[in-house]
Amino acid sequence: MTLLEREFIEFDAANPRVYALLCRFAQEAIDAGCTRLGIAMLYERIRWEVYILTSDDDFKLNNNHRAYYARKWLAEHPEYPLFFETRKVKSEGPWHWNGSDQGELW
Repeated sequence: MTLLEREFIEFDAANPRVYALLCRFAQEAIDAGCTRLGIAMLYERIRWEVYILTSDDDFKLNNNHRAYYARKWLAEHPEYPLFFETRKVKSEGPWHWNGSDQGELW
């Protein structure tokens, strides 16, 4: 497991509201008829939601986690296999989300 993968798993476990918001916003997009969306768009919406609407000045959302959140969402929503486009991350091994609080390598 790479450092980036480990950091994502730790952040995700410590900040479940991020993934909850990602799921909510992705579903809103799907309900509005979107069949594909960029993870960056949802990530920025999460930033807006947390920073502006909750006034949480200490909250930081690392861009390094975007690719892993997209993969987690795709793994948990197989009915939308092309919703996010993914590319190989330079430091990435054959990582996948196993549906628990721990990512795992194949």
